[in-house]
Amino acid sequence: DLNVCKISIAMATYNGEKYISEQLQSLADQSRLPVELVIGDDGSSDSTLDIIADFSSHSPFPVHVHQNETNLGYAQNFLAIAKRCQGDWIAFCDQDDVWLPDKLDETATAICQTPHCSMVLQNAWLCAKDLNSRGRKFPNSMKAGIHDPGRQFGFWVWPGFLKTVSKEMTDLLSNEPLPRSWFPKERKLTHDKWTCMIANALGDILVLGDPAALYRRHEDTVTGNYNRQSLGERVIKSRSVPDDHYAFLAEVAKECG
Repeated sequence: DLNVCKISIAMATYNGEKYISEQLQSLADQSRLPVELVIGDDGSSDSTLDIIADFSSHSPFPVHVHQNETNLGYAQNFLAIAKRCQGDWIAFCDQDDVWLPDKLDETATAICQTPHCSMVLQNAWLCAKDLNSRGRKFPNSMKAGIHDPGRQFGFWVWPGFLKTVSKEMTDLLSNEPLPRSWFPKERKLTHDKWTCMIANALGDILVLGDPAALYRRHEDTVTGNYNRQSLGERVIKSRSVPDDHYAFLAEVAKECG
């Protein structure tokens, strides 16, 4: 029943004044509104909180803002926000993208048609900072449809802002420190990697093929670029990986288990 599929939006913010107004407006323009927007601010020193306060004064849904006492980092911030959400499902949301109008409606419809689903994944248009370049669907790495539990390889990830996870799943996550990441530059697993691993173990994963957001890439983004690489370039890159990196991956796999 679409009327009982309650989706909360969990947004992590930090000095996002440049783009957050567009993102907030895209949430208000959803054809299916969330039950709430829960925001965790990680110590913004710009006008981010003022922009949020202005939006919340006329938002078509409740907006709850939590200001972290210390900077948690975006991964831990997202997981803390998820714990505060009241909806049955939680849609992660970055501060600098734009959602297409039917993102939540398509998610809710899919959830109602897939009773044992633990996570819904969507695609986006990969865009420049002006949002005008929409020629490439991203990540577009899994076929649309239902994927049974345990079918994904251990170290896999789908961008957090394109996933909606069940509240039952996030409630199972402990408050213990996250395991080490398999990316050496990250100290701990990020929220999107961790929830992918947990969802893969717990239930069906549903992938929707149509783009549901505009993924803005700009100079302040905290994730890497997604430039295309040829097969030859990828082979050369793989050959440069030292043996001790594979030993490191084995250690991380044990910790995640």
